[in-house]
Amino acid sequence: MPYMSMRFVLADWDIVERPHFDVMVRGNEVHVLVKNKFMPRSGFREVFGPLIERYGKTVTRCFKDDEESIAFVERIGFRRVQEDTKVIYYEIDHIPFQRRSPCSFLN
Repeated sequence: MPYMSMRFVLADWDIVERPHFDVMVRGNEVHVLVKNKFMPRSGFREVFGPLIERYGKTVTRCFKDDEESIAFVERIGFRRVQEDTKVIYYEIDHIPFQRRSPCSFLN
């Protein structure tokens, strides 16, 4: 996709770049691009903590034919909530790989 078209498509997303991962956020929807197959545990707290604190949960989605993304989101604890012919929708209400206590300690 040409650069200018991509900028238009992503205009309403917040994009955060980190050394080991990039994140796209819009409302409580999140998409994580892990670089080099590694995301530190602190990255999960940094990404999911504020969203769960604000919305009570965060959501994401994967195309049904994207086995790598499905394995990643299910491995970190997202649960399937809906699916259609092309997409699986997920949600999570806790920070992956952290103790399951309220997120208020993040502030």
